[in-house]
Amino acid sequence: MTTPSDISWSHTALSSFRECPYRYLKERVLKEVPFKETEALRNGRRVHKSLENRVGLGTPLPPEHIHLEPLAAETAALRNTGGILEVERQITINNKFEPTSWFGKDAWFRCANDVLVKWPDQRMAFIVDWKTGKYRGDSGQAKLNALSVFLTDTAIDTVMTCFAYVDDRGKKIRDTFHRGQTT
Repeated sequence: MTTPSDISWSHTALSSFRECPYRYLKERVLKEVPFKETEALRNGRRVHKSLENRVGLGTPLPPEHIHLEPLAAETAALRNTGGILEVERQITINNKFEPTSWFGKDAWFRCANDVLVKWPDQRMAFIVDWKTGKYRGDSGQAKLNALSVFLTDTAIDTVMTCFAYVDDRGKKIRDTFHRGQTT
């Protein structure tokens, strides 16, 4: 049986628990029910992969995602700002709030940033997260993304986030977080 120390968490895991604690128990703790990938999740993975390849490798978007080119171009242009741009940046923290490896036995929290740009000389970072669902009014993921950067990079004091909702008329939700901020 899975014990609490065997479980790592993420914003997605917390959202799953909030949505249905019983299903979370059956799927993620007891592992009695296999995870089922939905069509919405498959679509989200395809959109993310297309944007990842476009921004990270310069690969043209496939025809079904060509409508995302303005967003992809805007994100890719962050390369020209003098910052260090990383695509699909995985950050993992152990229960002592120290960086660790993604699949490490001591992995306690995992966070994947679609795009992370850092300007260490300005002590700033910017996170872009592409969303294929609708905006639900929750800034928890933005806070966790910023916290993960603060915990793994002491040179960063300000993290700006942008959640770009690709299926919700291009809605963008922006937040700014500062090291030491408690709310």
